[in-house]
Amino acid sequence: MSETERDSNVARPLKARILYDGGWGFCFRWVHFWEKVVARRGFELKDLQSAEEEGILQIPAGNLLDDIRVLKVHGGLECGADAYLFVAEHIWWAKPLAMLFGLPGSIGCCGAGIVGSTGIAIAFRGFARCQSRA
Repeated sequence: MSETERDSNVARPLKARILYDGGWGFCFRWVHFWEKVVARRGFELKDLQSAEEEGILQIPAGNLLDDIRVLKVHGGLECGADAYLFVAEHIWWAKPLAMLFGLPGSIGCCGAGIVGSTGIAIAFRGFARCQSRA
């Protein structure tokens, strides 16, 4: 393995936690498919159920599985489409798409928002918002 390959596999300092529905197989498989990509950029995966039990995330039980969330280390919470955009902004090849779909009035689909109770919903910018901030 070359030095460049080793450097590309090293995880960066933690920027945020990607919180997902760990009880839903599709969501679990999908986030773990991207685990190495996001870990290299400073993101850690954690299921919403564990985050709630540990007190990391204060969300009413009825809304816990509404959206995928990104909990930033230095405060702040991104939900739904904004969570996908936040992560994409940290991946060089996804950044142009994040910029495009992050524009006001964007009509493009920026990702599948994982909604625990209803399956997959197509999330448009501004459609899915956090119900409470951590």
